[in-house]
Amino acid sequence: MTKPTRQSVRLSHQSGFTLLEMAISGTVLVVILGAVLLTLVNASAEVRAGVWETDLDVSARRVVDRLAAEITTTGEDLDGTNFVISHPPGTTTTASEFTFRSRVALAGNAGDWSNPIRYALADSTGEIPDNGIDDDGDGAVDEQALTRTQDDIEKVVVDGVIAFTIVRNAGDHFVTLTLTLARPNRIGMDALERTTTTSIRFRNLSR
Repeated sequence: MTKPTRQSVRLSHQSGFTLLEMAISGTVLVVILGAVLLTLVNASAEVRAGVWETDLDVSARRVVDRLAAEITTTGEDLDGTNFVISHPPGTTTTASEFTFRSRVALAGNAGDWSNPIRYALADSTGEIPDNGIDDDGDGAVDEQALTRTQDDIEKVVVDGVIAFTIVRNAGDHFVTLTLTLARPNRIGMDALERTTTTSIRFRNLSR
């Protein structure tokens, strides 16, 4: 049997140290790559969450602007006739619905005003309102749909509504509208809610 030379023993030791160093380097590399990957994943989730929140803010503002564009056309005729049906001018009224007639012409007759329009909340598919339970399992509790009804035709304006309130103080020629929208949870995040409030002044007044 051939006895290992001093040179072969030295090479074996060198080779062993090299493998150990490679193992350590590989472990360090895996740790670094894992940390980088985790940072990228967290950053990506934050970006998605930011986009999601901004999109909900924009959606809420669009709905409120749409309602305001129509509600502002109501008010009173020149003879003082009130067309804000659900919120008369002589009393302070807070309600989760708003019924009114919109001014559509300036002919000075009854045809100047539309048939009644009503914005109100209705049941959302799969959700039972006011029971404090997330019936449809989307992360939002007790959401409803905001509807617009005219001439017995009901259309959904927006779904996922948590609250809809219109307030008119006695003597005011404007109302304050508050809308809260919820967006179901996505990508592992909690459901979002956004509240938008705006004042809407009536364009048609008797004085």
